[in-house]
Amino acid sequence: MLNLKIVIGFISLVLAFFEGNSLIDVTFRPSIALISNVESVAPAADDESNWQLRARLTFDENCDIEPQSEVTYYPNNIDIQLYRVIPSTIECGDEEEQFELQLTLSNAAELNYLIINDRAWMIRHRASRETSVSNRPRLHETSLFPVWVDEANLSFDDDANQYNLSYRGLQAVGCALPEIYSLRQRSGGALLAVYNAMPADGVCPAVAALVDEKITLSATDVPADTLFSVNTYPIGAIEEQAVNESDKVLSNIFRVDVQVKEARISLDVAGEHPDGCEFPVIVAQTRRGNTVDVEVYREVPADVICPMILKPYRDMISLDGEFAPGAYTINVNSHSQAVNI
Repeated sequence: MLNLKIVIGFISLVLAFFEGNSLIDVTFRPSIALISNVESVAPAADDESNWQLRARLTFDENCDIEPQSEVTYYPNNIDIQLYRVIPSTIECGDEEEQFELQLTLSNAAELNYLIINDRAWMIRHRASRETSVSNRPRLHETSLFPVWVDEANLSFDDDANQYNLSYRGLQAVGCALPEIYSLRQRSGGALLAVYNAMPADGVCPAVAALVDEKITLSATDVPADTLFSVNTYPIGAIEEQAVNESDKVLSNIFRVDVQVKEARISLDVAGEHPDGCEFPVIVAQTRRGNTVDVEVYREVPADVICPMILKPYRDMISLDGEFAPGAYTINVNSHSQAVNI
């Protein structure tokens, strides 16, 4: 995290130099990669506990910015986030941009699962019959099933400089599957997603099984005074917030391309949903003189567990009515744009 802050500060200074040595307001937004392919590479000959991973990933816009990776190790799984941070001063193209990354994973010989962004794989380790040295692990994609958490407690251990999390709940499948984790930082809080991973060829009874687990989290993973939740179970100050039966979850909009044909306006909108739930997207429009407000959101029931991931969103929205020549302001969620016809 410190390295990222240094890079951001350096970018700001460079931009300031080209703006006449005066600082300009630069904001940054994350962009999450879509993972198209993942394969493992043979471990290092001198250390079989380390092995390499090769991933091909795609971003839905071309910004000429290299992707970043963040790797976290949990008792049963590795969690990898592949993303990039885009400054507001860079203009991105509409075409997709592809990358190939190769990551070295340490102490991975005993871990059984891998999460990358919103996909998960089971890691099956093998050893050579001749040498007993591990060959490259095989990866088998799995499906993620969130655990229903109905009780959780987070305490801080000053001596170990870590958080101790205990939680109880139910898993939706009757097999004895280990819990796997992914921690995602969001604006206003940190969300720990707890899953079971079911192999594609696995068969489990459709009965709920009790879960009673403990896990430790690094102090750097959960910054002080941060709202924290485990799946949909809130911990700390967030518990005091009222929860509606159905929450309106706005999509994060970061690009709006306006297309004008005769007296009609269409919007090519790109952004991200802040979670992985598959609920219909609702588009609501209101018009106030020469200002058009467009709200893009989903109605997510409060008792539904959503994967803590970002989902790309792309749509073409036709504005209602006709537009006479003139100047207009079009607001799509928090994104605002001026248009002259």
